[in-house]
Amino acid sequence: MHLVFAIADIKMFRASLISAITAILVMAVNFLVSVVTARSLGPEGRGAFYSVQVFALFVASCAQLGLGQAMVYAVRAKIINFRVAYDTSSAVTTALSVCMAIAAFSFFLKEETTEIWMAACYAAAVSLTVFCGFCAQLESSLKAYNTARLALPVLVLLSLAAVAATDSMNLSAAIAIQALATLLVASGTWAYLRWKLRRTHDESISAKDTKPPGAGTSLVKLGLKFHATTLAGIFATNIDKIYLISKAAASELGIYSIAFSTSRILSSLYESMATSLYSRYGGHSDPGSTDVVVQVFRATFIPMMALAILGGFIGQVFIPLVFGHKFSGAAIPFAILLIESILSGSSWMLAQKFNIDGKPGLVAIRQIASIAPILIAMPFLPHQNLISWLAFVMAISGGVRLGLTIFFMMKMEKSSLRDLTPTISESMALINKFRRKGSFE
Repeated sequence: MHLVFAIADIKMFRASLISAITAILVMAVNFLVSVVTARSLGPEGRGAFYSVQVFALFVASCAQLGLGQAMVYAVRAKIINFRVAYDTSSAVTTALSVCMAIAAFSFFLKEETTEIWMAACYAAAVSLTVFCGFCAQLESSLKAYNTARLALPVLVLLSLAAVAATDSMNLSAAIAIQALATLLVASGTWAYLRWKLRRTHDESISAKDTKPPGAGTSLVKLGLKFHATTLAGIFATNIDKIYLISKAAASELGIYSIAFSTSRILSSLYESMATSLYSRYGGHSDPGSTDVVVQVFRATFIPMMALAILGGFIGQVFIPLVFGHKFSGAAIPFAILLIESILSGSSWMLAQKFNIDGKPGLVAIRQIASIAPILIAMPFLPHQNLISWLAFVMAISGGVRLGLTIFFMMKMEKSSLRDLTPTISESMALINKFRRKGSFE
């Protein structure tokens, strides 16, 4: 099946292209944020800063209950009306994140790292950001989604640079800037979506105001299915940081954080593709979605993996040069994690087919199974070169996720292994599609 068929939906392709461009800009700005925090705080300070970020994301994700994801599917499938669920769901997830942050604070963080009220504020802001990120996918153009993605790191970078210029940068200031910027962008996004989607003329969203019988229960049940997948994914992708927070020095966590965050340069493109696919097909009964998902996977895997390998070699010189010699230990983990990011990112993009069909349980199974090699290996990881070994185990976990996703596609969607095998010819067709002037106008 030719690639042109897979991207025949021009509207989705435009949204994907804009999301990809936004992802590149976000990567660039986040990279600069990492440089500023690394050089201003050093390995130990960067490690403490990163531990707060991991804490806030973990707590916020646990508090979601899958309601944001479920709303996209349920509203499109006319199980529930957007007007009914948006306010209540956002209030529940935000309040729950504050309660969980207060309860879990002493288990994750030290009092000298940040104050409990700041951690709770940051977790609430991240929770609202995550919730709005899902709800923004109801807007097929993804304008609000992409704007918020870019606005947050830009605001953080400008604020950090202003403080660093006065030589008053410290850990508390960096955490406060991150928390307040996140809260500002999240609040603005929430208000915009509430206004915009309540007035939309999109019939898949602006259904009748009458609440269907049992709609709230249906939303919660579906949300909990998505939530199991989210929790498994958060645990699978953050178990390495949790391990380092509990076992390693803050400086090692700081070095690893640079390797990990910088390696997400390429996987964020896959995240954009996955978001565009779910935004376009989630909740719709469209048999063509399988072909689109498979074709995008086949066309992008080889060039993305080639870029990852090339980036790993460049990183051996690039990372010490940009972040400073104190972070030179991040170079090897960075190269390994780049490959892991492609394995995990392509797997997540391909698994969107199951989310599109309302079968998040399959996604959860692959997430949970991929944790096994990490848990088995952790007791045996040597202290010397710990973060490099940990990165290698994470790459194995990413490979397990991709392998299981392909297996499930073969079993559930009746796709053959040949259908799912990436090819150079389709990769070149995609590249030519971007080069061809006016191909997506």
